[in-house]
Amino acid sequence: MVSRKASPEGLNKIRTARNRKGMNIDNCNWLIGASKIVDPEGNWSEDTYAPGISGPTWKRFLQGKPIRSGAFNAFCQILDLNVEDVVESEF
Repeated sequence: MVSRKASPEGLNKIRTARNRKGMNIDNCNWLIGASKIVDPEGNWSEDTYAPGISGPTWKRFLQGKPIRSGAFNAFCQILDLNVEDVVESEF
């Protein structure tokens, strides 16, 4: 399992992008959007989300903690961020 986490500069970009989107951190639309990216076929529900996507994973992403690369990439995509601009190169 490959994990990724945000760099300190990446965390600033994440905060800025999240604030620009104007949704509360606990808004389930973050998880729904990421689920649509991870599993576009929709083999998930708003109660379970796509594999690797969850509220705790979203919060770990926002804190710069390691998460699975698929979830990391999906969260970057819903924030309209380039993964390479956010990810910590080595940890």
